[in-house]
Amino acid sequence: MLDSRTVSLMLESQFGHSSGGGVKITFLGDSGVGKTNLISRYTGGGFDCDSSPTIGLDCVTRELETQLVEGGPMTKINVSLWDTAGQERFRSITRQLFQGTLAFVLVYDLTSEKSFASLDYWLQILRENCESKSFEVLVLGNKLDMAAKRKVDEQRGKEFARNGNFVFAEVSAKTGAGVSESVQALVASILKSKGQQIQAEILRMPEREKLRRGLPKFEVTVEKHTEPPAPAKSRCC
Repeated sequence: MLDSRTVSLMLESQFGHSSGGGVKITFLGDSGVGKTNLISRYTGGGFDCDSSPTIGLDCVTRELETQLVEGGPMTKINVSLWDTAGQERFRSITRQLFQGTLAFVLVYDLTSEKSFASLDYWLQILRENCESKSFEVLVLGNKLDMAAKRKVDEQRGKEFARNGNFVFAEVSAKTGAGVSESVQALVASILKSKGQQIQAEILRMPEREKLRRGLPKFEVTVEKHTEPPAPAKSRCC
């Protein structure tokens, strides 16, 4: 089982010495709801029907080029999607991943009543263990391609999201329906509210780290105002 030291090393290997200058999104939900395939769909990896449950945690990064602030330069940022294990024996390590997370994606399987009921547990975990209270939440009902076997009505998913002021969508990792649109809308919302913060984090990075990530150099110009010379005093004759 992964311990806190292993998790810390994994986080550092992914982000170096800082998780700043990017967008971190953490996926939460029971094992088997499709978190791994949803992330794979968004990052262009397709769907794997033989995908095995995530052991501990995994991370996939997608690079985006965008304007962090209106009128600013185009900037490359990393959108890191953290895939957490939903099995009971691994749930404790997910609490160490919340630092730096700007958004959470709560996933359930619309053919599984149990996975939908577990959303309350995952919501409680993130609220109790996330230091920042400024984060966004997207609720995804996955496996829309199996709607004929639906156990969770769409209205119940909408009501859960509405009660928490979250965004909601039903998607299919298998067909790709709604996946990219939902996650991309979430990223756009994060950048709209956190763009200046992310740019400030980039400004504080060492130049070596900026070069490693291929980030542009932000130059801050300070205008110096000089006082005009005082008029020469006339000499009395």
